[in-house]
Amino acid sequence: MEYQDYYKVLGVARDASAKEIKSAYRKLTKKFHPDVNKGDANAEAKYRQINEAYEVLGDPEKRAKYDQFGSQWEQYQKMGGNPFGGGAQSINLEDLLRQFGGGGQSTGGRSGRSSFFDILFGNMGGSHFGGGSGSFSGGSPFGNANPFGGGNPFGGGSPFGGDPRQSMASKGKDLECSTSISVAEAYKGTTRTITIERVSDCPVCGGRGSKQSAPCGSCFGSGKVRLPRKIDVRIPAGINSGKKMRVRGEGEPGLNGGENGDMFLTVNIADDSRFTIKGKNVECELWISLYDALFGGSVDFVTPSGSTIALKIKEGTQNGTRMKLAGLGLPDAKEKGDLYVRLMVKLPLPLSEEDAKAFKALAKR
Repeated sequence: MEYQDYYKVLGVARDASAKEIKSAYRKLTKKFHPDVNKGDANAEAKYRQINEAYEVLGDPEKRAKYDQFGSQWEQYQKMGGNPFGGGAQSINLEDLLRQFGGGGQSTGGRSGRSSFFDILFGNMGGSHFGGGSGSFSGGSPFGNANPFGGGNPFGGGSPFGGDPRQSMASKGKDLECSTSISVAEAYKGTTRTITIERVSDCPVCGGRGSKQSAPCGSCFGSGKVRLPRKIDVRIPAGINSGKKMRVRGEGEPGLNGGENGDMFLTVNIADDSRFTIKGKNVECELWISLYDALFGGSVDFVTPSGSTIALKIKEGTQNGTRMKLAGLGLPDAKEKGDLYVRLMVKLPLPLSEEDAKAFKALAKR
């Protein structure tokens, strides 16, 4: 059974970030998609291999398991041994699978994935013994003993021990995304339409994996594809920048009847040319005339929420004076923040000759 180097398949380093892995996956699927390479069997096999690689490296749980045991598999395979250790180093896993109705070439597993994938992940990615076409309808084909010695090195049930259909239900993978809103939207609340990609039943075969007794060409027999989904998310007024919202049930579907994962939406408040947000408080600058600074007055001021108020300027206001407008910061369920306005005096430049004389006379007093 050939070791599958999923990092090499996607052309990324082993310490690549999730973003880098997703970017590489998208580029390769566009290049090798069957619709672009019609009739090219090699491109179809490559496309299938790319999807298998991303199914592993795009899932933190599977990636961790692959990183832990996949490299060990490769090392033992190079030495001609069995990656599971114990007293079973003479067992050829691929031959064993063939004997019980599974196995095959690296892209010919019963699940539509490579035999390496099916053995390493078992129920996480489909089973050679599950469904209605396997040789066993219940119990382990090996009885209660583990032919590989010791317990299951991967935890959570051996891919050979017990009926995979009796596996415990597990929650689907959570998804993460982000969006940006304006300061005005942070004040009033808003709704964002978020588009995510998640595993869904193949629309061509209805999730069956086959069509007219032949493997489905859209999902390659897996019955699952990644499809975009649009979700309307209500963002409440007063949300802090960087806040992470949970949208329950909008993550990846669960396994064996388990509940869907959740979607986590990070909300960022975009930079604004007028207002700066600091927690629940908001700060800004307001330019006023020299006349209003000297003699006082009233200035129309547009608040972050978009409403206009008359801001009273005291007589003799100094340049840089900071005014506190209580309760006009970001709203909150418990309390509202404050709005701080720094008054900046604008000089009447350029001065006329008459104004210059008046200011000089004023300076001499």
